[in-house]
Amino acid sequence: MFLFSSSNFLLVKRRAIGSCLMAFALLATIYPAHASPYDNAMTRTVYHVFSGDVNGDGTPDILVKADFKIIMLPLDDDGLFPLPIPAPSPTFVLLSQSDGSYVLTAKPDASIVNSAVWQANSHDVIVGDVLGNGAGSILVKTRTPGQPSFVVAMSSSTGALQLVQVLTTANIGIDLGAAGTTVTFQDQNGDGRTDLVVSVNGRVSSVLVADASGTFHVNDPSSTAASARAVWNGMLNALSTGDTTTAVTYIIDGSKDKYTQAFTDLGPDVAQFASSFGSIDFVHVSSNYIIGVVTENYAGQTTMGYINFILSPDGWSIEEF
Repeated sequence: MFLFSSSNFLLVKRRAIGSCLMAFALLATIYPAHASPYDNAMTRTVYHVFSGDVNGDGTPDILVKADFKIIMLPLDDDGLFPLPIPAPSPTFVLLSQSDGSYVLTAKPDASIVNSAVWQANSHDVIVGDVLGNGAGSILVKTRTPGQPSFVVAMSSSTGALQLVQVLTTANIGIDLGAAGTTVTFQDQNGDGRTDLVVSVNGRVSSVLVADASGTFHVNDPSSTAASARAVWNGMLNALSTGDTTTAVTYIIDGSKDKYTQAFTDLGPDVAQFASSFGSIDFVHVSSNYIIGVVTENYAGQTTMGYINFILSPDGWSIEEF
């Protein structure tokens, strides 16, 4: 019996066609016909980040590899057929330039991707959507003090990647690679774009609001107000769980003792106290001082009071309320 007789060939062909049909059916569930292929493309992609001087200019470059999936399809009783599923977002590289800037190249040559200079564990990936277009974005956050981080977003119409911003201590006033510094992407002002929430040693210290281009500005009034709101909500969230120790970290040093005693006096009622406040608004916002106003409904009485925030070495802190 010949291994590649016409009957055997037809059998293998039928099984291959059957597997392909199964694959198409599976892909249809992953990418519905009505959905854009770029919907949440960056948020659906698993990335692996590497650092190394691939262009030899003395400054580390960044390789962000998109991980593909392999689906094993059954071939009747003859085993499994591996079907690679490409990542929704491509691999890209950020190459340093002589002027200190970086250039993004999507789908770089194999000689770059496979270079021996790349070292792992240099960066973290935080997923968000700084453009608010539904395709998503990522922050490639450095783990090394003094080194830059990168915001990369995708076009929702073409799938093209763009380097939105290089984040350095010089341009945002925050060293994202410093020890104890963590970040998340959260929409803090309800505009559909994710903002950068920065915490130091577990305490929210500042919020940078993304503008229409996805760029963060440290001295923008909207970022300043968002920072104060995050600090206020951070204190209330801690109080709602009875964690007065964390709550007072949001209060400036000179007022800590007073509020520690006040929270202690509230005892088990501290959570009810935290839930008594309405949403905060702002009547004065400057670069180092903010005044907010909030209503409180506690013990059957509704009052309105002011909250003073001051910019301290730890970031924005509550001075008095």
